[in-house]
Amino acid sequence: MILIILSGVLFFISVFKTQQLLPFLVTYFVLFDMFDGFYEELSIISAIRYLVPLSVIFIYLLRERAFKKADLLLFIWFIFLVILFTLNSGELAISVRYLAAIFITFLMIPVGRNLSQSMNFFREFQPFNRFLLYLIPVYIFVANYLNFGNSYSESFTTGFLITSRIYIIPVIIFLGIYYLFSSERLGLTVKLLDTTSIILNIAILIINTRRTPLLMLVAALFVFAIINRKALIRLSLLILINFSVLAITFPLYRDILTAQIEQRSRILQTENYEEEARFMENKLLAKEFNTQQSIRMLLFGIKFFDSYDFGKKYFWAGRPIHSDISMLIFSTGLIGFILFIFLNISAFFTGWKKIAPDGKDIFFPFLSMLLLVLIPGRLIGTLTFAPLLILILSASKNLKYFSHEYNPASAGKSRFSMNQLI
Repeated sequence: MILIILSGVLFFISVFKTQQLLPFLVTYFVLFDMFDGFYEELSIISAIRYLVPLSVIFIYLLRERAFKKADLLLFIWFIFLVILFTLNSGELAISVRYLAAIFITFLMIPVGRNLSQSMNFFREFQPFNRFLLYLIPVYIFVANYLNFGNSYSESFTTGFLITSRIYIIPVIIFLGIYYLFSSERLGLTVKLLDTTSIILNIAILIINTRRTPLLMLVAALFVFAIINRKALIRLSLLILINFSVLAITFPLYRDILTAQIEQRSRILQTENYEEEARFMENKLLAKEFNTQQSIRMLLFGIKFFDSYDFGKKYFWAGRPIHSDISMLIFSTGLIGFILFIFLNISAFFTGWKKIAPDGKDIFFPFLSMLLLVLIPGRLIGTLTFAPLLILILSASKNLKYFSHEYNPASAGKSRFSMNQLI
């Protein structure tokens, strides 16, 4: 019932509260994934997850006349995917879900570009990000108290925010830090609550023992520090506070973390990384193409975003390919992979010198997140964080409005002056 209510709210906002449509839309994906595990995998649930947001996005783009000539490559890639889906689909439900998820995620490129020219998205998203920053620790506490969801050990669960869904946490943590530094009107109470929530979310990442989201956060903060040397002292102080609190409170979560590490011991054994499935699947994919010796498969893929048979053949079960790069080659062949690379170069790697200074503060840290996610996966097919990540990249690259509350009295000063940090 809650999923239907959320979808109803999304439609209501798309009609009557258009200014908040996109901030709520990317929040909607997180909320949906928090509760979808309570329902059986019914077709109606899948339809709600994909068709409702997709319809809202298309209506928005058409209403705003947001498509431009720059989107030609995006349409070429979409048309190519539809043709492949028609000719080479795997299990229908799986292929349809992936196709819809790709459409939703990469339509955020024109959406973000349009938003950056018509509104201050980052100001509008701030309360939504704070809501998620506070909600996720509460949700995970309840999940552990009620013992629902999946995890590596019985001592800890992240509810239904599993596998790549947990990648939403580094996204909202970094934005939380960015808002903490750049917003001029935050009161002391809000700053303390935000800092506490950031610490709690970092603790969740550590306890969950997933490497990719931790690396996403570290990379984003590192890039942010390079771009904003004036914020380095404040950032260092925030990191010191985080480590101090985590060290002091370590006895509270020591047993949980120990149990998690026991189940995830392979992540500490660097000498065995070549035997890990994420690395092996690349070699096995090359072996599969060599075995098939089919030019058609090499150019257009083996099966459209359905790699479960590949997992059954080479691994212990129907394990899907994890790396986005390998999945693209498996599903769309070299042609689809090349189109994907050119699309991303066109959208995010060209014209970066023209990005506004405030846009660079956000764009480059999130670009580092994108690059980290593509290698181990999974951006493609995960709606919890992927549309938000692409939306942020597109909006920050094309930023026309100041991303923090602009104070005319401080015009001409460094965007990270002490007046803005306090």
